[in-house]
Amino acid sequence: MPTGTRFPPQVINYLEIYLLRTELIAFLLMTLIVQSPAAARNPNPGVLPPNSNAFGKSYGEWSAKWWQWALIEPTATNPIADSTGEFGALNQSGKVWFLAGNTGGHTDRAVTVPAGKAIFFPIINVLCGAPEDGSTYVELLECATSTFAGEVELSASVDGVALEQLSEYKAASPSPPFPIVGGELFGIDPGRDETVSDGFWIMLAPLSDGEHEIDFRGFLSDFGFETSLHYDLTVVGRGVHAPEPSTGILGSLGFLALMSCGIYRKLTGQFDGRRI
Repeated sequence: MPTGTRFPPQVINYLEIYLLRTELIAFLLMTLIVQSPAAARNPNPGVLPPNSNAFGKSYGEWSAKWWQWALIEPTATNPIADSTGEFGALNQSGKVWFLAGNTGGHTDRAVTVPAGKAIFFPIINVLCGAPEDGSTYVELLECATSTFAGEVELSASVDGVALEQLSEYKAASPSPPFPIVGGELFGIDPGRDETVSDGFWIMLAPLSDGEHEIDFRGFLSDFGFETSLHYDLTVVGRGVHAPEPSTGILGSLGFLALMSCGIYRKLTGQFDGRRI
């Protein structure tokens, strides 16, 4: 529309009201971003919420994938039995990088992780399998969940910052029971196809390039079992720390709202005879 065109008063009023509302929406959206409501809802910024579906899978579904990864290697090269982190990169693929637990006690490991990878690990977990622990999913799930019936102590930190409300990060593998390839470390027969997991898990958003420290510990009072790990992580590559999904959506909406203001101003050229 040519610059200098005048509009009828009713059109001008409509456009002014629309523009005002659009600018107000844009302002509110950008304010929400600054105040980071996602962080307010999520007690652990940088950790995906336990009810999220990271890369198309729930925490429970990722727990099954973690066990399949963790048990595929024989004892000599198994990442759970690894005392240094030497075997931490074996069989890693896709957008999620797994960190192994141990079979009890404390372990220090150093691992190099490609940039842009989400990081998934158990604070403490358990695996139940047929036929010893049951023959159906419900029976195997009861076996797994009963492990945590007593007092459970949980702690985890990333770069010295303690994670909170860890009891909310409990997730069991969904039905049906999942298969295990390997399993030598725990004396599991190769090819077992009915296992169920439960435990407390953390999924970290991709970390920035450089050095990071991750610590986690779990203790089961009923069994007197304690597991504790320290990881020195080196993230390498041109990684970009991914914003939380809700923040990214708000940012996009705010940007679009602001753009719409500019588009309408450019199309109208002037309001009530005044150049914008």
